Amino acid sequence: MGAVFWKETADYFGSRRFIVLLLMIAFAGVWAAYTATQAIRAEADLATTEDVFLRLFTTSGSGSTLSFNFFTSFFGPLLGMALGFDAINGERGRGTLARILSQPIYRDALINGKFFAGVTVLSIALVSLMLIVIGIGIFTLGFGPTFDEITRLALFFVATLIYFAVWLAIAILFSLLFDRAVVSALASLGMWLVLTFFIFFFSTTIADQIVTDQVDEPEIAAMHKMEWQQRIQRISPAYLYGEATQALLNPKVRTLGAGIQQSTEVMPSPLALGQSVGLVWPQLITLMAIASVVFGIAYVRFMKEEIRF
Repeated sequence: MGAVFWKETADYFGSRRFIVLLLMIAFAGVWAAYTATQAIRAEADLATTEDVFLRLFTTSGSGSTLSFNFFTSFFGPLLGMALGFDAINGERGRGTLARILSQPIYRDALINGKFFAGVTVLSIALVSLMLIVIGIGIFTLGFGPTFDEITRLALFFVATLIYFAVWLAIAILFSLLFDRAVVSALASLGMWLVLTFFIFFFSTTIADQIVTDQVDEPEIAAMHKMEWQQRIQRISPAYLYGEATQALLNPKVRTLGAGIQQSTEVMPSPLALGQSVGLVWPQLITLMAIASVVFGIAYVRFMKEEIRF
């Protein structure tokens, strides 16, 4: 697997589409971090430096600038899909798949090498961008992060990498299911749109249909609808990732879902790191399970696929 891994890693870093997407994410993320530092410095209570470096990743700047965390959740899947949508059908289309497998390279080494090379490239890109953001914070604010902040940011890195890996695995699976790379790319984008945006509209409609017999008690009906919406939305990797990172980057979050905003206002005392991890471990395990299951399906499909030499 080593030869495939290193070759694919070099190919990914040399890919034009990867470089273009990475530069877009880097520009957007760095700009978000810079505007966040300006917003933090403008606060009257900057004398209290509690969780300042965590706020670099969650604070929206002035105007319409969105947070760094938003950009990773939005653009990260596109980066993962860009690496995986032609992983197999691209080789088949170029006529190189049969030639590669005619050499002393096992099938599992090929697909494993492509997946883990993609994960490695995504991890290098992500950690580099995070270090740049932290560097901007140190230069602008004049002090460094605490040990607790570093640990939380490390966990944020792990959660984000798992989230990226989900979309990489989905793209690789579609590259096996469809013969043409353009079709697998469109299928990956369609899945991303459904699970990231449309699911919120679907969850509202489905919840309205399920909770129809309590119109005489509007408060109870509204609460039940919210619960059903949350259950449906947790099908989405984006929603699970949002819950996990919000709790990791904001120690004042004590509950997930509909109670997040209330919990940060009513109970402002921060949670310890272990408590925050205990709050989000189901989301992290679920994301890992999704990535493992999707890649497992792709692995089995590739191992059983007939390839003509």
